[in-house]
Amino acid sequence: MYDPPVRWAPDYSAYIPGSLRSWEYNEDGIQLTLNWRQGIKWSDGEPFTTADLQFAWEDLMTNEEYSALTPPGYLRNDDGSPADVTFPDDYTMVVQWDKPQWLAHTIMAQGYWEWERFMYPEHYLSQFHPTYSADGGYAVLEENSVWFENPDFPTIFAWHLSEFTPSQTWKFERNPYYWKTDPKGNQLPYIDYLEFELVEDSEVRLLNTSQGQYDATFRGVENFTDIPFLLESAEAGDFRVINYAQGNGAEPNWMVNQSYRGNGEPEEVVAEIRTLLLAFVRWGGTTRQVRGLVLSLREREYVLAARSFGVGDRAILFRHLIPGTLSHVIVTGDEPTTALDVTTQAQINDLMRDLQAEFGMSIIYIPHDLGVIAEVADRVAVMYLGRIVEQADVETIFYAPKHPCTRALLHSIPKIGDGRQARLNTIIGAASTTFGPKVLRDIRNHPGMGGSTFHFVDINEERLAVYDKLARRFNHFTDTPVTIRSSTDRNELLPGSDYVILSVDTGHYSTWRQDFETPIKHGIRQIYGELGGPGGIFHSLRQIPLHLDIAANIAQHCPNAKVLAASNPLNRICLAMQRHSGVGQIVGLCHGVEMALYLYLNKVLGIDGDDMEAVAAGVNHFTWILDLRRKSTGEDLYPLMRRTLAAIQEDKQGLSRKLLEVFGYFPGRSDSHVGEYIAYAYEFGLHGLNFDAYLEQEHKRWSYLKSVAENEAGWDQYESHHGDQSALSEDLRLDEFFAPRSWADTLAIPLIDAQVNHKRLHMPALNLLNHGAIDNLPADIFVETPSVVDGSGIYPVRMGPLRHPLAALIRRDVDQMELIVEAAVTGNRNLVLQAMLLDPVVDHIGNAERVLSAAVRVKIRDW
Repeated sequence: MYDPPVRWAPDYSAYIPGSLRSWEYNEDGIQLTLNWRQGIKWSDGEPFTTADLQFAWEDLMTNEEYSALTPPGYLRNDDGSPADVTFPDDYTMVVQWDKPQWLAHTIMAQGYWEWERFMYPEHYLSQFHPTYSADGGYAVLEENSVWFENPDFPTIFAWHLSEFTPSQTWKFERNPYYWKTDPKGNQLPYIDYLEFELVEDSEVRLLNTSQGQYDATFRGVENFTDIPFLLESAEAGDFRVINYAQGNGAEPNWMVNQSYRGNGEPEEVVAEIRTLLLAFVRWGGTTRQVRGLVLSLREREYVLAARSFGVGDRAILFRHLIPGTLSHVIVTGDEPTTALDVTTQAQINDLMRDLQAEFGMSIIYIPHDLGVIAEVADRVAVMYLGRIVEQADVETIFYAPKHPCTRALLHSIPKIGDGRQARLNTIIGAASTTFGPKVLRDIRNHPGMGGSTFHFVDINEERLAVYDKLARRFNHFTDTPVTIRSSTDRNELLPGSDYVILSVDTGHYSTWRQDFETPIKHGIRQIYGELGGPGGIFHSLRQIPLHLDIAANIAQHCPNAKVLAASNPLNRICLAMQRHSGVGQIVGLCHGVEMALYLYLNKVLGIDGDDMEAVAAGVNHFTWILDLRRKSTGEDLYPLMRRTLAAIQEDKQGLSRKLLEVFGYFPGRSDSHVGEYIAYAYEFGLHGLNFDAYLEQEHKRWSYLKSVAENEAGWDQYESHHGDQSALSEDLRLDEFFAPRSWADTLAIPLIDAQVNHKRLHMPALNLLNHGAIDNLPADIFVETPSVVDGSGIYPVRMGPLRHPLAALIRRDVDQMELIVEAAVTGNRNLVLQAMLLDPVVDHIGNAERVLSAAVRVKIRDW
């Protein structure tokens, strides 16, 4: 698409014609004559002439009634008014300024964007212009004037738009009348069509690129640190990584050499440069463009274009340009000391401080060198996902950072003796019949955890003793053993922890049954009662104070530890700890998306979970699968899922299937969890747990784990002991429980492994503070999105806004969450009632009050 009238020669030795045949300045540089090639045609076959340029200039750019298009800076006079532009014949255009403008042709050579406002075909657009058409109007003219959104808009580029899906896809077909040929006379381009896909999130682009889903991507990978990852993925993804010495083809990386000492006096040289630079700024040039500008001065004996422009030279430029030019000066230092030795860094910093004192300047440093920031800055702003997420004075940023990105930056500073890979991991609530054994399985499946220390904490001394034996026996069966300690006193084992994993509950099935049955007795149709409905509220009021007590111990003994929470209700617990404790980064862990892929959709679609990739977003237990693809082919699996689910006769996942039909997206969790946030879920036959059956399963699991721990049974003998396996939880088949598997139940272990061993890991779902990941949900709550984990930190993938109906459903839970957290911290009963009345399953205020009174009587807490 980049097809300006003037181009740089491939070796940057000169300017050469593009669509122009020639150009010429008059002697004093105030007039420029442009001569176009004859025979150029628009993509619809109509000839390109200066009639098109005249239409663009007179009927659009200088038309006071049309504000969508204005003259570019290089076609304006010194006072900002439009230059005098005439069109003597079909292929000639003459520009007249009030002062010399020797640089106009160099600006044209920057790229098509400097010439795009002239690419308006008169024969097509005049039908929408009110001057030429009775049916025309400026609004409809503007609507039809975007060449990359209107398939009917003809171009003189190599391709023209043929198909367009707003904000999603573009297809450009070959321009059959394109005017360029190769040296053999073959018309260009060789490619018949191009298809583009808009992928806003850089991490999703990187992932797609690594899987070979694109034929080509040029700006899709923005971080040079991703190149090793792409090189590693190239063979599997069947693509090549090509490094170009110069990619933009138009803007040379030449700098103004202010140290030149030639025939002219230095003051004269600087005075002329000052005039040119200020003119360039008036045209709208940026600091980066100023540094990249080549000054093309006629009939000079000295050279102002050089391939180096040191900081010392910039200082000379500042000293000559600033006095008398601007009343308030802000100088941007973009990586001013990067890759320099410390002595040179110190000299540059001293120079900048001297300039600041001499001229009263403000200096904005944009470095990645944290040492420079600590030395020179008064205030620091940290940016993440294109937004400032934290700003404060230097001492606060370095010693009391709040945002996870800031903490990750500081954590990345090398420390003497910090090269160890092993980490101290404390698991609170380890002696669980489900979570505890899954931790052991995940440790076995991640050899990088070998050598680490695990502290297991649980308040049930008997269960902890069994789990300790189980873990130690398990440790004999792994090739990468870990160090194990156990205690019922978390304060004993927390000191020095790098990661603290939380999986605790207050009674679990017994209190859950109570929280479920009490609202049912009073006419409230909740369907599960663990996370949503009044039951979920009472569960929160028990769990939040417990987790805040644990968080207080963490803040005391290991304040910089990452807290990996796996307890429910997850998002409410995470939010409470974020707002009311002094712990480090908090990450919520839930394997719901993995379960959808590996325990449901794989069976429905007949595709292995390893061959599927889901992009899901929302809040915990209320996410939506926004994209579902087959990894091996890139195939969009949503059409197959819609066909398959529509043909299923059984009643399983009926609510989720209905939500897919109505809202267009499939939930990322099972009906029982999603239904907690939906008022009409009871219509789909959802009636909570069979608590007696679950407690029986729990007893059987624990009984067998005890026998394994005591060496009375092997890992693979569970079925022979208990017969029909279908009576037990499917994901706890102990005959293959400790076998290698491609996905992790706990999520904590692969996350830690990726961080400490500096691996790059894309996780389908983590719960992190929003901070711009989902635009139309509050910034200071926890949201669940795909995330990237590596040695530098844990980062959510930016999803943009959710579709309005999805966000509206979620926002109701968010508002309720805020009240519940505040109620749990303050003990305010009225806040609990407010939260209940926001719940979609509560439709009777009297019933809500009776349920609350009953819950208070059974001591959800001392109010």
